[in-house]
Amino acid sequence: MDAKWFQQSLDQIGAAQADLARHLRLAPSAVSRMLKGERQMKLLEAVQLAAFLGVSQEEVLHHAGAA
Repeated sequence: MDAKWFQQSLDQIGAAQADLARHLRLAPSAVSRMLKGERQMKLLEAVQLAAFLGVSQEEVLHHAGAA
């Protein structure tokens, strides 16, 4: 998990992890754990995250560590 990339991507759109948590309908702690690699990102979450960040799903999966 490339936590730095995810944080930079959030910063670029002026969003916080709390905003992402609301978008994903997850607890902020779940998003924090996911971005630290302590919780696996589900495919639907990756799709929603890509839409939120305005990037491709492939880019999100790449930075999440998917092969």
